[in-house]
Amino acid sequence: MGQLRRKVHNYTIVAVDKDGTIPDFHIYSFTALRVREGKEVGHYHCQSFPENDRKARQQIVKEFRAFIGDDLVLIGVVSDMIPIMEKLYLDNCEAYFTNVSLDLFPVVEEVDELVDDPEAFNQKVLSSKVEKDTLKKARLMFAIYEEAADWLFAYQEGYPYWVCSLPYEEERYMAKHLPERKRCLKTALIYWIFGCHYFYLHKKWTNIVYWLTLGGFLVWMLIDLYRLPMMVDEANENIAIKTYKEAPKINRLDTMKWNVPEL
Repeated sequence: MGQLRRKVHNYTIVAVDKDGTIPDFHIYSFTALRVREGKEVGHYHCQSFPENDRKARQQIVKEFRAFIGDDLVLIGVVSDMIPIMEKLYLDNCEAYFTNVSLDLFPVVEEVDELVDDPEAFNQKVLSSKVEKDTLKKARLMFAIYEEAADWLFAYQEGYPYWVCSLPYEEERYMAKHLPERKRCLKTALIYWIFGCHYFYLHKKWTNIVYWLTLGGFLVWMLIDLYRLPMMVDEANENIAIKTYKEAPKINRLDTMKWNVPEL
């Protein structure tokens, strides 16, 4: 599958210590680390996989599969790990590995030039690749993903969800230009106190009418206090659409139209 162009907050990391690849490989241990809202909440750790005890092996894989459930799975190298996971499931619980999977290392390679301390970050990545304890490996992968995803996709918070579905080149264009244009609720509230929030939200003429009516004799002002979060969201959506229209067109339909006021 293509890489997700957004940060995910709920997922399970799978780390495996093995030798070889399909069809000739040997598994020593594996771990599934569950993450919810960016925090570790549990793990399943098989310290020693019993290759010669079929019954014990089947029980472990069934427990492992039940722990993962339908989660999005974060793994090191998808092309290497997916065939191994499929064979592990088929051989031991007669099931297919059907989870949506996210490849960690393309995200890592993409963020390499953005982090404040590339040397320390790359050392952490190297440690995750050579670590034999799969629980430690999974926790290293967790820390790496959270840091990398924050650098790449933190700007998307507050903007409409469709931003993350754009092709790579367009999404990176949005990442470059959206942060400086973003409208913030706290700042909007300060502008509201002084009756200038519509100017901040790119609605000049509305603000002039607001002034002429003295904030709708304070009624409009009080209503806007309640509506301000929605108004900020609407402004950010319009900013995202305007920025998207400025982006280089990558496989974009010429017939696509947006109903958005001029900012």
